[in-house]
Amino acid sequence: MSFTPTLQHELFAELAPTPDQINSQELVAYIEARNAESQKEMDFNPGLWIGMITTDADHWAQQGIYTVEQYKFYMDYLAIFDCIADDTSKSYARYVLEGCTTCEELDDRYQSYRKGEFV
Repeated sequence: MSFTPTLQHELFAELAPTPDQINSQELVAYIEARNAESQKEMDFNPGLWIGMITTDADHWAQQGIYTVEQYKFYMDYLAIFDCIADDTSKSYARYVLEGCTTCEELDDRYQSYRKGEFV
């Protein structure tokens, strides 16, 4: 199986952890906890459907994600990207989010976008 770098690899190049920071068990435990919260929510609200996130550490490694911080950034990036792209276009969403490397930066950009401050 050959490996092709993805957009995620480019996004996380600056956030790449050192070998001692890679903690697959912590990432998997975090995702398992999120999945458990989602399952409780579905149990409490019959008919509600929430997708479960894969806990396969190899899957996340192929995406260039090794830490909980990277996972949170990735999920926030995708959610904000989709919101902006739905309103405008994918290229504009990329433009708005360009250079963001933290969840706080993503949130700031999104808030600026929603206020109409980002052109």
